[in-house]
Amino acid sequence: MNSIVQNYMYYVSNGEAGENRDLIKEQFEAMLKDTKQKNGFVMAIYEFSVINKQLEQMKTYCEQLIVLIDNEL
Repeated sequence: MNSIVQNYMYYVSNGEAGENRDLIKEQFEAMLKDTKQKNGFVMAIYEFSVINKQLEQMKTYCEQLIVLIDNEL
């Protein structure tokens, strides 16, 4: 992924994903000409990575809940 997407990911995820990069005008121009960027392909990949992380957290919470329920029984 290019530096614009990396920078966006960094700020959206509060620093948990992507990289905090300095951006230059030429990078924006290149991105605007890139069909994959325009179609949202890179952002879709990013969203799936975020969703996967959230699903992993949900799985962990469920496993912990099951242990608590088993201990109650």
